[in-house]
Amino acid sequence: ILVVVPASLREQWREALDYFFHIPARIISSRHRREMERQLPAGANPWEYYPYLITSVDYAKQAAIKNQILEQRWDVVLIDEAHQVAKPHQSGPHHRVRMDRCQLGEAVAASSRVKHLLLLTATPHNGYTDSFASLLRMLDVGAVTGPVHVPQIVRSLAARHVCQRRRQDVEEWFRDDPSRSPFPE
Repeated sequence: ILVVVPASLREQWREALDYFFHIPARIISSRHRREMERQLPAGANPWEYYPYLITSVDYAKQAAIKNQILEQRWDVVLIDEAHQVAKPHQSGPHHRVRMDRCQLGEAVAASSRVKHLLLLTATPHNGYTDSFASLLRMLDVGAVTGPVHVPQIVRSLAARHVCQRRRQDVEEWFRDDPSRSPFPE
């Protein structure tokens, strides 16, 4: 399992994986890697040696690190705050945008070595169809057609692969016992 998150969420994910699933995930970064390598057998690769890893999107997007990630087989790659790996809005076919994070997401999604890809985000859609469509393209479910700067989303296909929860949905879950609701009146 590989969890790719903003650096500020690495510890939170490590604690959650341990607490809820009893998964002893390790954080890998330039600082953590030096310590990890001291504990490894000679010549071992930490990406291969440790079965559960958490890394930051900015560490993972580095060309050498990205290649090391893509060389491994992963049962699950989970990208939290996935809107950060969406393609930035492109106003036309010749408009160039910086895409290091997006290229990481696309490479992971296209890898035949990744069995399952989960894209999570609690951040609302930014309103640009091309950005949202880039995440759907990563899922490779045929829900997007057309060029990258003016894509068409096939909503019936996309709906099968998007799980959206709104405050209203959560409030309905607590309707039977309003005292448990996490929201103030």
